[in-house]
Amino acid sequence: YKNDIKLFKKGVISSQELEKSKLDKIAALSNLEQAKANLSISSIKLKACSIKAPFSGRVVSKTLNEYDFSRVGQRIIEIIDDSQLLAVIHLPSSSIKKIKLGMKLTFKIDETKTVCVGSVYEIAGSINPTSRSFEVKAIINNKSRELMAGMSGILITNYQQSN
Repeated sequence: YKNDIKLFKKGVISSQELEKSKLDKIAALSNLEQAKANLSISSIKLKACSIKAPFSGRVVSKTLNEYDFSRVGQRIIEIIDDSQLLAVIHLPSSSIKKIKLGMKLTFKIDETKTVCVGSVYEIAGSINPTSRSFEVKAIINNKSRELMAGMSGILITNYQQSN
């Protein structure tokens, strides 16, 4: 616009062209202010974006990638709480009287070659007639995060009653 004023004073451009240049300047300044406002709004929205999990754990999978948009309530990551792991054991029906809730069971984990202890959490209410076994679930404390969900192992039979 400043250059067009100089050109107008020299008689190179008409007053109509000068007015158009002035309007272009006003429109550009308006667009700049709008862009600044949009930047401020986006910054506020970005600060409001957070991912809060109901527990501490490990991210198992991401279903949303960078630059993807998400809707409210859309699953974007899967987190598991691995501070306690659930061991599922199938025991022969002859052991049903030996297993009690709260009992400590010792496991040797195949992947880490470590031994850990779990506490019986649940005992199945029925025996599978085909395999003649029943299911026992034990909770293993994994606060150290040495173990991962999906690992396998063997039960070291000790059937000690917990206090």
